Amino acid sequence: MRILHVVRQFWPSTGGMEQFVLELCKELFKAGHQSEILTLNRLFSNRSQTLAAQEVLQQSWGTLKIHRISAPGMTSLFWPRFGDFDFMAYDLIHYHCVDAMLPFLLPKIGLKPLVVTTHGGWFHTDRMLFLKNMLFVGVLPHYLKRAQKIAACSVADYLRFSPLFPNTELLPNGINWQGFECERQSINPYCLVHVAANRPSKRIDLLLSRFLELKQKYPQAELHLIGGGNWPGHIHPSLLNQAGLTVHGEVPHEQLKNLLVGAGFVVSASRYEGFGLAVAEAMAAGCIPILQDNEAYRAFVMDIPNQGRTGRLIDYSVPSSLLAAFEDLLTTQNLLEISHLCRKLTQVFDWEKVGKLYSDLYLKAT
Repeated sequence: MRILHVVRQFWPSTGGMEQFVLELCKELFKAGHQSEILTLNRLFSNRSQTLAAQEVLQQSWGTLKIHRISAPGMTSLFWPRFGDFDFMAYDLIHYHCVDAMLPFLLPKIGLKPLVVTTHGGWFHTDRMLFLKNMLFVGVLPHYLKRAQKIAACSVADYLRFSPLFPNTELLPNGINWQGFECERQSINPYCLVHVAANRPSKRIDLLLSRFLELKQKYPQAELHLIGGGNWPGHIHPSLLNQAGLTVHGEVPHEQLKNLLVGAGFVVSASRYEGFGLAVAEAMAAGCIPILQDNEAYRAFVMDIPNQGRTGRLIDYSVPSSLLAAFEDLLTTQNLLEISHLCRKLTQVFDWEKVGKLYSDLYLKAT
């Protein structure tokens, strides 16, 4: 099957959804499918740079052809110029996320089978949330009813999309857990790690306030903030200047793995997640999660019969909530055993399994 993946921006180093698309193409290639990418010719993180209209990525598993088109406009509202791009050359269109490109795409693809992966929709921030909810209920069904299948990549997305779209199926995100696997012999509980770009929805200011409370009682505690974004941005500088805090920015894979392997806990105060890839990767490296209680994170923190809970869900807006969860884990459970349990849990999201699920979904859609 020849599949066209349509995604707003694609550059392998940008991570997140783009990395998901790349890993999915790899698994589809192994299953005998041919994948190509249609994307915009610019990255929203660097609008002044124009990317090549055509490119062939050489990967260890094969080649991946990328087609790029122009799209005047802003990050959230833009007008893609498809020109004479030949959509009829493909057996199936796989559209990633829900954004401004969808209304322009549908008239171009005719009756071609369409699969959409949610990737959190557009609910990653509270900005214009009322309008987003109105569009989701009032406008989006007009477009998404055209899709043969909708793949919800988290429980949170499934609960949001399935009431409106009965053709929604829960297909968990994939992670390359082997790339973070390690054999831990011990756990340093006083080392915490957070991996995410500095966006308002991540509520890093709340996380830093809770860490300050933890640090006051346990002076040896340290927190590593990893990820891009505007620092300090909306965060008060005093929270970023506290002892025990290290801000790394974006780091290469090997450095990220070393930081995760050295940490005992992965923490996040994020209000909303489409899946929570960074947390899953940290758990694959053996980190125990202490996470904000949201729909996506509940898939990572659960009670495994006869083995214990894989972490804690808390409300980071409550003072001392991180401290209480930290002390609870420190005193009631064998941290090394829980670390091993977290690693096992992430194997549910193995890319080989996820790739097979998508191959099956394509067959249902055609």
